[in-house]
Amino acid sequence: MSRNGVSQLKQVCLYFCDWSGSSKGMRALLDQENGKFWEFAKSTTDVNFVVQLRKGRHPYMKALYRNGREHVHDCKNLNEFEIIRKLHNIKNQWGDKAKKIGNGKLTKNPSIQGLYVPHLWLNTNSLIRYNKQQQQEGTKQETTKQ
Repeated sequence: MSRNGVSQLKQVCLYFCDWSGSSKGMRALLDQENGKFWEFAKSTTDVNFVVQLRKGRHPYMKALYRNGREHVHDCKNLNEFEIIRKLHNIKNQWGDKAKKIGNGKLTKNPSIQGLYVPHLWLNTNSLIRYNKQQQQEGTKQETTKQ
């Protein structure tokens, strides 16, 4: 994804093994001459792609972003279509930390007191009556002083 027209993804490194079964999908993706990976690489000219052979290791992708962060994505036992989907997800991220989304904590025993809401009692009838009583007592004290 881009911020202010600048793509945030800087480099994608693909690591795979030429022998292990868990790299089968990655090898199939890279072996195709006119496959989806090469179309994806040609369409994203602002991203550098690095393909490295790592013998005896599971396949993974490392994404480097312009803000200095890097995300590592496991590609173990994925087929080529799932890897392409993962590449699209990497491209559409900003590279920021994951942000917490959602509501507060759900529990079996919710608070009896409820949530704190400031100024909750400002306009209730009991508060109005209390304020009137305070004003009346204040006027009574003023009249007794005079």
